[in-house]
Amino acid sequence: MRATLFALCLAFLPAVAARAEPQKLGRADVTVLEGTGYELGHKQGVALREDILALYNDWLVPKLRTVPLLIEIYARAKAHNMEPFIPQEFKDEIRGMTEAVGIDYDMGLIVNAVPDIMEMFAKPFGCSTFVVEPQRSADGGMLYGRNLDYSASEMLRARWRPTVFARPGKHRVLSLNVPGMSGVLTAINDRGVMMSRMTSYSGDITSHGIPTMLLFRQILEDAASTEEAVAMYRAATRTVAINVMIADGRTAQVLEATAKQVFARTPNAGGLLYGANHYETPALKDGIHGRDERWAHLARFDDVDAPVGAADVLETMARSARDAGRNILAAVVDYQKKTITFGGDADGSGQGVAARGKLYEIDLGEFLPGF
Repeated sequence: MRATLFALCLAFLPAVAARAEPQKLGRADVTVLEGTGYELGHKQGVALREDILALYNDWLVPKLRTVPLLIEIYARAKAHNMEPFIPQEFKDEIRGMTEAVGIDYDMGLIVNAVPDIMEMFAKPFGCSTFVVEPQRSADGGMLYGRNLDYSASEMLRARWRPTVFARPGKHRVLSLNVPGMSGVLTAINDRGVMMSRMTSYSGDITSHGIPTMLLFRQILEDAASTEEAVAMYRAATRTVAINVMIADGRTAQVLEATAKQVFARTPNAGGLLYGANHYETPALKDGIHGRDERWAHLARFDDVDAPVGAADVLETMARSARDAGRNILAAVVDYQKKTITFGGDADGSGQGVAARGKLYEIDLGEFLPGF
């Protein structure tokens, strides 16, 4: 009965644009950075200088100057508060990148703390995540979906650059990265540990902590499992109010966190776990921000028995985006196939929907040996 109801519901869902097969990306399409500290950052600056400057001049600087001087002064102050909490290797890496590109070090700090700073000033985000446990997956392997939304950030859609960070003695990390960043927003390591960030709402925030993206990078370079990543995140000196999806192909948790508190959610009885831009944990709810229209799309498989496939997850990421799917990045990791499929380009229709536009696929085993 449930399967029949599921089929009927799908029949009445809005039609979506047909997708072409993903374009396979190889060595020439992925930036692989190997080295330590300054050397690694300098390599990124040299390899991606044109993209970094375009994003710096056409995206970051205009955002900082929306209110002349005020936001830039504010951003510099907050970045300086965070700097003491950043590991020295990452600070050296940021310096190497900024010197290679020709921008000042302070702006490099802001680049790597921009989601935290923007959250302190305003909250222009609308992200979501969706994980399918192996027993519910159509192919028998965990599926991890990620939708990323930044308002007024259309130019980012064409600038995502898959990047591997490989430091000696650390886990290799593949990030769907914004050129110029040492920190990561959506990334997976060679042990299959994946992390994604979703803004949430709480007054319990501070600029006296490590920027979220650099904390993610630090954890992914050290953690070999969901449990290890969760423990590291709990122990960290955190900054802002976010939800974090962490999974490793076996288990998954959503951490609902503020600067001082962390609560965990685990998959439901149907083998699904998802999150968006609000807290589900009663102790963190503020009475203002809660489930919105996107939540129904994330929950659409809860009352059916049918297996959930990678295409279903990608579609869910499209539907859970703001503005009827105008996300700037959608991605799905298929742990069984060992691939990550993502979209970040406008499709020429004026919709600019990452998950319904052009798609790319990376063989994770090729770039993360041992995955």
